[in-house]
Amino acid sequence: MNTDCLNEVRAKINDVDQQLMTLFKERMLLSEEVARIKKENNIPLVDSGREAQVIQRAIQITGEEFKEETTILVQMLMDLSKAWQKKVL
Repeated sequence: MNTDCLNEVRAKINDVDQQLMTLFKERMLLSEEVARIKKENNIPLVDSGREAQVIQRAIQITGEEFKEETTILVQMLMDLSKAWQKKVL
């Protein structure tokens, strides 16, 4: 692989990272909204059933090939969301 090809692939990764960070920010803001709704309705912050559904749905999207990595990523996202929810409320 020559450096031009490497730079092209890296540019594509940069584009994907831009999209990911934009979506991450949107997800965090939505999780804040969820936290407010839960607080107003006296609903516990943690819902392990919902978390399992989110992980399974993500695995369906990424496929079994990335099951372990997907599980880790989604769990990290949910942990960050819960930490953010506690911080802003």
